[in-house]
Amino acid sequence: MNWLGLASVVVLLIAISTTWWSVEGYLAEPISSFKYEGNPLTFIWSSRKGGLELTLNTLAKLSNEGKLPPGVSHRTGLIRLFLYLVTLSIMISLLSSLIGLIFDSSGAFFVAAVLALLAVAFFELSFISAEIPKSFMMTLEGDYWIRWQKGSGELVDIVATVLLATSGIIVKVQREKEAGPRRPPRPRRRARYWW
Repeated sequence: MNWLGLASVVVLLIAISTTWWSVEGYLAEPISSFKYEGNPLTFIWSSRKGGLELTLNTLAKLSNEGKLPPGVSHRTGLIRLFLYLVTLSIMISLLSSLIGLIFDSSGAFFVAAVLALLAVAFFELSFISAEIPKSFMMTLEGDYWIRWQKGSGELVDIVATVLLATSGIIVKVQREKEAGPRRPPRPRRRARYWW
């Protein structure tokens, strides 16, 4: 049993369910109070009351009012796309890591590590495309406010990436040991010509 491979799968599951991006606030419109805990699951499956759609609409509204950079309102679709890609890449990474664990495949672990790292890249691109800081607190007129911040999910995913890559290396080394040292090729016999 590849215990490090099993640990990497468990850490990847934790990364999927841990908050990557949280947004909360108290606003006049469209709803008084809301809180969104964003992770690879809730990037796609979340309620309308506190989901990604409401969060992006709120950011777009603040952008139209001039309280956020003007690009935010025009790039909510791009933000959504990158967050969907986070979910897609990390789910395929989980599937690949399970294949690596079941079939003891170093290649599957390496693919899972690359995909988990891609999830981090897509998450960072979602902030870069929006031109908004990763953590921010804004006080609005009256008693209204909004705050968003990065969670620990991205860090947990990076740990899972390192574990997956290490698992792949261990499996590869074990396979080479089981195969034994490579035998040097036999020298070719030179043909003798009798003239």
